[in-house]
Amino acid sequence: MLDKKNLRILLLGVGIGLILSSSLNLFFQSSNQKKITPEYIRAEARRLGMIEPKEYFDKSVTDQNQTADNQQLEIEEEAVVVIVIRKGNTSEDVAKLLKENNLVESENMFLNRIYARKAASKLQTGSYAFNKNMTVDEMIDAMLIGNKPSGN
Repeated sequence: MLDKKNLRILLLGVGIGLILSSSLNLFFQSSNQKKITPEYIRAEARRLGMIEPKEYFDKSVTDQNQTADNQQLEIEEEAVVVIVIRKGNTSEDVAKLLKENNLVESENMFLNRIYARKAASKLQTGSYAFNKNMTVDEMIDAMLIGNKPSGN
C-alpha cells in the first residue's frame, strides 16, 4: 500500500503529465487548423444552400450572389489539376509532379509531411484531381485512399 509521501509524488507526477500533454495538444492543434474568416463562413454557408435574411427579402441581392457563385465555381473548376501516380513512382517523383503543377510550394515541404506521417511507401497508384486550394494533408489523404470504386 502507498504511504502519504509516495501517494503525493504519484499525484504530482500525474498532474505534471496532464499539464504537459494538454499544453502540447494545444500547441500542435492550433498550428494545424485552417484560418476561419467571416468570408469563409459565408462562402461555406452559401455552398450549403443557406442565405442571409436580406437575400430572402431582396431578390436582386440573391441574383447577384448567384452570379458571383457561378463565377467562383468556374474559377474553382479551372484550378483543378490531374496528377497520375504510376506503379514504381516514389514519393520523390510525386513531390516533383506536385511542384511542377504548382500544387505545393516545394518538394521538400511535401516530402517532410509525408515522412512525418510515415506514408512514403503507402501512396496508391491512380489518377487524382487536386484543387490548388487543397492542403498537403488533404492531397496525401487522397493518395493514401486511392481510386477505389464506389459501392453503387
